[in-house]
Amino acid sequence: MPRPLFVFIVLSFFSVFSSVGIAQSVVAGGSAPLQNDLRAAEREALEQALRSAVEQVVADVLPNDVFAERYETVERHIFLQAADYVAKYEVLQSRTRGNIRHVTLKAEVKRAAIEIKLTDLGLLSAADMPRIAVLMVDKNAAPESGQAVLGGVAQARLAACFLKRGFVVLDLEQVKRNMKREELDALLSLDEEKASALGLRLNVDLLVAGESRTAEAGDSPLEGFKVASCVIQCRVFYADNGRLLASKHVDLNATGISSLQASARALENGADKLCGDLTQAVDAFWRKQRSGPRTFTLVLSGADYGELRKIQEYLRGLSGTLSVTEREFNAAQAVLDVSFNNRPIEYLLDAMLSNKCPVQGWALRLKSGNALNLTRKY
Repeated sequence: MPRPLFVFIVLSFFSVFSSVGIAQSVVAGGSAPLQNDLRAAEREALEQALRSAVEQVVADVLPNDVFAERYETVERHIFLQAADYVAKYEVLQSRTRGNIRHVTLKAEVKRAAIEIKLTDLGLLSAADMPRIAVLMVDKNAAPESGQAVLGGVAQARLAACFLKRGFVVLDLEQVKRNMKREELDALLSLDEEKASALGLRLNVDLLVAGESRTAEAGDSPLEGFKVASCVIQCRVFYADNGRLLASKHVDLNATGISSLQASARALENGADKLCGDLTQAVDAFWRKQRSGPRTFTLVLSGADYGELRKIQEYLRGLSGTLSVTEREFNAAQAVLDVSFNNRPIEYLLDAMLSNKCPVQGWALRLKSGNALNLTRKY
């Protein structure tokens, strides 16, 4: 359904001024008829301004066609509770013109909460979120052999935390089958080249790597309880180039009726704290990666030169395309640099696999970072 027009209610939509962390700062307006009650009109105009602010962020997150088709769902689950998605606001102007009260405000909208809700509603595709491999070493898992082991409480907790926030998390067993112990050591020692190579092989956008260790810390002041200490170190790498995005450390104690329970609680609490810090850093980075002009490398195997020309023209006609440049063409493959404004790499993949593409039969061979490799099935 088309988006409704708020003739007397919404003053105007302003562009986003800043976006920091998990909140997004926007300026919005609302209006309401006086009807001989200034306070009521002020309150209604304020409510509409808050709703307008939330609408701006939802429109920024959701594709236009999804917003239009599922407007009633968004209205029921988000817009009618708009104030719940505003962290704080400041009224910039409040005045009366004729018989209409106008309010303009600046609001900090909880973008992360909106993204989580839209994901829960099935409206925000997981394709818009990064693929992540979580690689946590449990230093307590095999102390006798000295061989640290992937997995443990911190691994499970961090993976669950990223999943809850809508990220696509690679299965741990799949990770174990596709990496070597020395590669994890390289990540922990900040080897960017090996981090990029591992991310390419695992076909992920981000690598979350670290280690956890617990130790008994004595008895609690509470009789019969034990205390355990926990240290977790974690780093996030951008797989496209191995760049270190964030490095976080947590050191805390927890209490339990046994040393085992205290250790588990310490790891859970530490992982939860780390996840909050890490997801904020990842969210800010990924949002920046997905906005503005972006250039993707498209590698095609199985197209002749005439077909390549048709594909180039097709890509140039897509919404948001800035440029399509031929970098290489030979008997084995063709390489194009395709630039879009505010489009993810999945947009390019969907376009190539669409029945609208003039050359059919493509299959995904590899997707990593800003590169797509497609091969011809027939």
